[in-house]
Amino acid sequence: MADKSEPILVDLTQFESLDHAKQVIQRDRGFDDSVKQDLVGAIEASEHLNTDLAFVLSAISRSRALHEAIVREIGHDNPQAVFTLMRQFAETVALIRYTADHPRYLDTVVRDPQDLEPGMLKHRSTQSLINHMDSKYSTQFKPVYAELCDMSHFGAKAVWNSHRLESEEEHRTSWSSSPRWRSDQECLVACAQLLELSDEMERSLKALVQAYHARLAAST
Repeated sequence: MADKSEPILVDLTQFESLDHAKQVIQRDRGFDDSVKQDLVGAIEASEHLNTDLAFVLSAISRSRALHEAIVREIGHDNPQAVFTLMRQFAETVALIRYTADHPRYLDTVVRDPQDLEPGMLKHRSTQSLINHMDSKYSTQFKPVYAELCDMSHFGAKAVWNSHRLESEEEHRTSWSSSPRWRSDQECLVACAQLLELSDEMERSLKALVQAYHARLAAST
């Protein structure tokens, strides 16, 4: 995704090879294990399934589904699908973290805009959620998200993704209709981005479960 002229904002030295990178991004049970302890306590404290808990559980499921899809498409050497799914993954991180930081948003996120009641928080735009991440947790979240949007919206980077530079000296390129990485480095960048987003997803999901539990306790 990143051209040679662009700074790489991820650590590629953590990988010994492409095979090693594809191995370390695997997660056997999604994010289940990282939230299990807090989640069990939250569920035990709940008398029944409520809308807050429904969102928490759905967030855990969606996070796992997107992560597994990204890993699968990285293995299939399909950058177009990888970066489109990664964009959704980043948006999910941002939504979960914002909701954890503003527990009242649990009332909003499970409703359509026309169903909001007086006093409820309004739905936040995707860009405002990204801004929240960038200002509170990562100064690089916004530029990384912008690149993911360019790829998923068929912007300039996506246009050149199917063209591989074979020889810089001869200005020789190749094109393929089948998905492939523009370079090995592009694949490594995707793996590194997924690891960083996955780390933040772990923290965000734990914060969400804890925020739900605290809100539940305050209401009883």
